[in-house]
Amino acid sequence: MPQLWLVLAGLASLCGCDAFKILVVFPMASRSHGILGDGLVRLLAERGHEITYITAFPVKRSHQNVTQIDVSGLEFQLPGDNYFGAITKHHC
Repeated sequence: MPQLWLVLAGLASLCGCDAFKILVVFPMASRSHGILGDGLVRLLAERGHEITYITAFPVKRSHQNVTQIDVSGLEFQLPGDNYFGAITKHHC
């Protein structure tokens, strides 16, 4: 039985891997989400994937496989949105 697993592991290691084109979007424009996105994009790019990254926090020196789309100037708020006021009103 252990020999069968060894043969299967050997055959599985012969399988090739393809790179993909990936679009990464983090809908929340906060720095903590940007840090998480930067790490994810960096790891995917190092593995050969082509990444298009829509971010509010562009990195000055990024991997050659990464295309960044800077949306830092596209901040908007819907009329009547007062998230912090609503939280403090109901929970304090």
